[in-house]
Amino acid sequence: QSALVPILQAGFTGKRVAVYNPEVRNNNPMSAVLFKNTTGLTLEGGPVTVFEKEAYMGEAMLNTLKPDEEQLVAFSVELGCLISIDPQSDRQDVHQVRVTRGSLYLYHYELEFKTYIINNTTDRDLDLFLEHRFRPNWELIDTPQPVERTWDFYRFRLDVLGKQTKHFTVTESIE
Repeated sequence: QSALVPILQAGFTGKRVAVYNPEVRNNNPMSAVLFKNTTGLTLEGGPVTVFEKEAYMGEAMLNTLKPDEEQLVAFSVELGCLISIDPQSDRQDVHQVRVTRGSLYLYHYELEFKTYIINNTTDRDLDLFLEHRFRPNWELIDTPQPVERTWDFYRFRLDVLGKQTKHFTVTESIE
């Protein structure tokens, strides 16, 4: 026998967001809550049921969360948003030669452009976290700074208006 018993019923700070990681789900972001533990207590990991305006939205697993820590908690697939990678995304070798005061300087580096096409088909605006794989020795150039870098990913935060399509390009360079 088992029963679900609420261990804690307390208010907390949270915001509905979407999280896109092409390695988790290729075409859609996940609906998530940017959850902040404002209870003053350490919350042990375990199952969480998500409701919005008394309607069931999904379920998730919460990792242990200390007071005032934040965590993205994905609870369902956001089917109203489709994300693809532009087939024109490219990798280029760049060679540059410079002659200065009788010396010849040769520069070689690679550029990689990856453009994400984000199509929000819903009426509501999306606060989207886009996760792009971090690669050692590659440097972001001409790309807005990510809001966070996890162990494996850059995390960019984008506003995507309802019924809009947005393009977001990540450009990286390696010598």
